[in-house]
Amino acid sequence: MTTDLSGIYDLMRTKPNRWEKNLLEKAYQVAKDAHEPQKRSSGEPYFNHVFATARNLAEFGLDATTIAAGFLHDVIEDTPVTEEEIKEQFGDEIVFLVNGVTKLGKLKYRGRERHVESLRKFFIATAEDFRVVIIKLADRLHNVQTLEFVKPEKRKRIALETIEIYAPLAYRLGMGRLVGELQDA
Repeated sequence: MTTDLSGIYDLMRTKPNRWEKNLLEKAYQVAKDAHEPQKRSSGEPYFNHVFATARNLAEFGLDATTIAAGFLHDVIEDTPVTEEEIKEQFGDEIVFLVNGVTKLGKLKYRGRERHVESLRKFFIATAEDFRVVIIKLADRLHNVQTLEFVKPEKRKRIALETIEIYAPLAYRLGMGRLVGELQDA
């Protein structure tokens, strides 16, 4: 996978202005530096995952602020970079989005059919800003596309969670193509 920002710029609905490019370049670099030592189960650099999440957001037609949050969505949770550092460099809005994705990531599906709908509703209620849910969906899409590198028991849980929680959530948000991608992966 190429991790060149020009590919993200090309996917954006409108050509990014200088401010948007600066924001994306800074988020790209902070995420790249923060995740530098980390590897995914596949052995590839962890940064490839956050890049894929940001790329998905650009494909979905989201704005530069949301794409920047996509780059940073795992930085506070998984690296030594603090919330205060992200706030100082990127402001309250991006910290809010990153923290929202982290909060949603802590929700775990327990396999009880009667709780599926309440969990979907909780996702929506927890995400005071719909962009948090969209970032989580972009994150999940890349995760299911790389499931072959995950242990079988975790793979099964993620697949079931994706089919029963994330795909219906994408459907409710009118993201039909994403529904298909989540179900097929």
